[in-house]
Amino acid sequence: MFFGTYSGQLDQQKRICIPSDFRKILVERLEPGQDSVYLKAYGGGVEVYPPWEMAAIYEEFKQKSILDPHNRDEMSEVAKDFYRQKFDTKNGRLKIPEGLLKTVLIGKEIVFEGGGRFFRVRAEAKSPRAG
Repeated sequence: MFFGTYSGQLDQQKRICIPSDFRKILVERLEPGQDSVYLKAYGGGVEVYPPWEMAAIYEEFKQKSILDPHNRDEMSEVAKDFYRQKFDTKNGRLKIPEGLLKTVLIGKEIVFEGGGRFFRVRAEAKSPRAG
């Protein structure tokens, strides 16, 4: 489970470095050959889902009939918002796709927030100036 809050930065190549506590969880649970996570915009930031959570979403979708237009719309609505993105399992770097960056409000200074089964990346709130 992803718990805690960590500071970080978005570099000039549009990459983030996943905090070591989060990276450890990802690397320990990845199947051999897996090196991707799934990204989704949320309220100005990015949600990052590990592959096992996407597998759970897929299993849930498999239970629904694709012949039902409501089910197709629901599946499409969920699936269209995700980006599959490889990350460097050794140093934790993850590039944020340009298409996703255009829809979120993150800058150079970021915060990672544990969400239990996923984690979020958002802009770091600026502290008010004293005085």
